[in-house]
Amino acid sequence: MNLLSILKKRELKENSLH
Repeated sequence: MNLLSILKKRELKENSLH
């Protein structure tokens, strides 16, 4: 598990919410 991948996933989730 990479921190970058986790951050990107979080960003995608945030974008989905918007």
